Amino acid sequence: MPFSPRIRQSLRRWVVRLGWSAFLIFATIVIGGAVSARRRLPDLEPWHRVVPRDFRASDLTSRSTLHDYIGIEDLAFNTVHEQIEQRLDRAARVPANRYNPDGISSPRRLETDWNHTQILEPQTTPIGGALLIHGLTDSPYSFRTIGEDLRARGYYVVAMRMPGHGTVPAALCDLGDLPAQILDEAAHGLGIGPEGGRARIDLGGQDRHGPMCFPAGSIAP
Repeated sequence: MPFSPRIRQSLRRWVVRLGWSAFLIFATIVIGGAVSARRRLPDLEPWHRVVPRDFRASDLTSRSTLHDYIGIEDLAFNTVHEQIEQRLDRAARVPANRYNPDGISSPRRLETDWNHTQILEPQTTPIGGALLIHGLTDSPYSFRTIGEDLRARGYYVVAMRMPGHGTVPAALCDLGDLPAQILDEAAHGLGIGPEGGRARIDLGGQDRHGPMCFPAGSIAP
């Protein structure tokens, strides 16, 4: 039996009301949950707020060298040491905190801090060179085993640290890439390219930074 127009109109009004009610309840839950979650978030730590000055394309000149890049890199790590590690609150000085100089996770405890660009020279006359570029969110540490193995085989190895990596998480919000000029100089200027008299040069890169090896590949014989 068909409903009268009056009943159909009343049903439509109730359906609309129920739809709006469901929407308002859902929106209240979502917005209220987001606000509540935001209030429960802990305060940002220094390593989330302090962003050390790192290498940028604007630093590049026709005279720029790998040593210039490493100089800016050292300043970035000095900023981390002075503004974070040396000012760490007592509550944050836990053994697992890598920014705690006395903690078990501090890279300063190690003989070599593999967050930095590494230059590995073989003990014998080099038979070739290897330029290694780590991936996104990583550091030269990811090439530690490969780099040391290549050095043991007689290669002169440069494991580059990409800008924004190895210092603080906040630095990853403003990433920069190394221009091909610096990569070329990393090979040529340190004598691991053809001008250095070696037989060959090998390039290795991971994920996001892997394609950076292609422009630098022009240095290979």
